[in-house]
Order: sequence, then C-alpha cells, then structure tokens
Amino acid sequence: MFTFERALAGLKTLLEETDCNKVLVVGFSLGGYLASEFVNHYPDRVNGLVLVSSSTVPKGLVSIPYHLLAFLYRIIDHRWLAKREARLWRSRYGAMVAEPVIKAGFYHKAVSDLEKEIGGKDFLSGLMSFEKPVLIINGEKDRIFRRGERLYREKIKNSKVVVMGKAGHRCLLDSPEEFNRHLLEFADSLVWE
Repeated sequence: MFTFERALAGLKTLLEETDCNKVLVVGFSLGGYLASEFVNHYPDRVNGLVLVSSSTVPKGLVSIPYHLLAFLYRIIDHRWLAKREARLWRSRYGAMVAEPVIKAGFYHKAVSDLEKEIGGKDFLSGLMSFEKPVLIINGEKDRIFRRGERLYREKIKNSKVVVMGKAGHRCLLDSPEEFNRHLLEFADSLVWE
C-alpha cells in the first residue's frame, strides 16, 4: 500500500546513505507532490526543487478527475488496463522507452491509495515558505496539472514556470532533450554550498 509517510521515510533513508549535504529534488506527477512533501519535512537538505506536471491543488472541483480515475480503476479489469497501457506506451514512445516500463508493470490497484493520499490535499501551502529556487515544468497540453500553474508561480517566492510546447503530461518523455536542457540549466543556476 502506497502512503506518503512510507515514501518519505524511504527518501530520508536514501538521503542519509549519501554524503550529500544538499540535494536538488525533482518530482514528476505524483513524485512532484511527494517532492513537495519532502521539502516541507527537510527544507534544510534541499538546494532546489523541480516540479514536473504537478502544479495544481487537487481540492474541490479539481479533485474530481482523481476520484473518477480511482473509481474506474477499481471496476475495470486490470489485465485489460495493462494491455491498453502497453499499446499506448509502444505507440507513443517506441520500444526503447516503452519496453522497460511495460516490463516493470502497471500498478493500477494502487490508484485508490493514491487518491486518498492526493485528493483534497493542499501541497502548495507548504511551499510558500520555501526559500530556495523552484522550477515548475509543464507540458503545454497537460490541461489538468497546469490548472494551478499561475497560482504556484505567484505563491512560491523564488519560482519560475517553463511550459514545454506540444508536450503533454509526460513532457519529460515527449520532449526529452528540451526537458533535460531546462533541468540542467536550473541545476547549474543553483548556489551549491
């Protein structure tokens, strides 16, 4: 069962096993919300934050897609969902990217756990006091996760928004060269103590 508490404990253990005093935390989608929570718990260990496709506050009407998706994943056969996902990954990203993802497997049963962890939670409030730089990267076509983009930009003190043209929710896979360029430029701009 997925919980933020368990995931944060795993990240903390990983951080303790390295000899790094400060890290750049990058999170995609659910990972972006987890990265936000990590920053809230360990701000002194984070030198910068990159939120990828996770700049919306899943509360009120915005949380409806989460609830709908969780409901559908509870009633639809998971073998059918896995076959559908595999077809989509292969057609969109090709074998080199798709096959390792498909081999790792799709865990649709976890969606209801994720709904409980994300739905209705305000991840933005905790970031409003974060002093280090924050880069928000979204795909132009990602209508759901861009909804709070402007709010995130306005409320997070030291933030910048990058919108990747012609990219969707998986912007880091849709345009990997552009994504990597933005990420490396941001990392290079940080002051490493």
